[in-house]
Amino acid sequence: MRHRSGTRHSPDKLRVAKSTAPRPITLMYVPTTGEPKRLVTSAKTLRGLCAVLILFLTFVSWLAYSWHKQGVELAELRYLHSVAEEQKAELKALQEQTRTLTERLRQLEILETKIRQSLEAEGVLSQSFISSALGVASRETATLPSRSSDAVRIANRDIGRVIQLSEQEIAELDNSLSGLESRYEDLDSYAKEVVRWLRAQPNIWPTRGSVTSNFGWRRHPITGRYEFHPALDIAAPYGTPIVAAADGRVEFAGYRSGYGRTVVINHGYGIKTLYAHCSTIKVRYGQNVVRGQLIATVGDSGTATGPHLHYEIHVSGVAVNPFKYLK
Repeated sequence: MRHRSGTRHSPDKLRVAKSTAPRPITLMYVPTTGEPKRLVTSAKTLRGLCAVLILFLTFVSWLAYSWHKQGVELAELRYLHSVAEEQKAELKALQEQTRTLTERLRQLEILETKIRQSLEAEGVLSQSFISSALGVASRETATLPSRSSDAVRIANRDIGRVIQLSEQEIAELDNSLSGLESRYEDLDSYAKEVVRWLRAQPNIWPTRGSVTSNFGWRRHPITGRYEFHPALDIAAPYGTPIVAAADGRVEFAGYRSGYGRTVVINHGYGIKTLYAHCSTIKVRYGQNVVRGQLIATVGDSGTATGPHLHYEIHVSGVAVNPFKYLK
């Protein structure tokens, strides 16, 4: 008996094929209300879902990490911005302090020039004294700006350190400058007092002419009596200018018996000068005058034999020889 044509599977082959076929997976979940639910799926599908879930979790983790990192970077940027703003404000304050120091230095230079000129103008202090009194302070003043150059040379380092060093340098400069200012103020006060004293010394000739009678005992040209002459008589043409021998204030300007038209100037420090026999008076009582200022003109008013200036110097109420002062 012959077999029918066609392919026939044996039971063993069917069992192998059935055992290798994908088995379904049943997922069951029970909600809080209602009947249990079943979900039938394959292992392949479940593996795919797991892969998708892993990818999703990985993506979410990456997003969370990126968000956290950006948050940290943003916080750092905000901190750096705040630090930069603070440093900017500190640098601005340092610049303002530097401008203030520069202006104070400029004022010291002006004061030094004024002191130097006032002392040199009197011509009684040597250049070496002026240099020793003012030059030392000048050298210290000149070196002040260079002290902060260290901060400039390290500008490539941390700006905070630079600011700290600059603040220290400026504090040192401020202390040094305060000391210099105090010294200059004392020196200026001293120089002004010296100049006032020097300007009060009647050391110039009050008029141009010839000395016809010296200070001391003499025979009076009119009375013929031997008496003390407390002045210099300087003969000069009528109307010759008479100038103040020193700075001072006019204490008397008018007519005085025997002296004629007379001017008396109080120079301070107990010093007074008297100018008599004038033809005209050019100043008034209480007027301040300076050395070399026109105060009168030569004449022969009062008891006089001719046009001349009767010139007296009194120190603490006592007449002294004018030649002690005249240059």
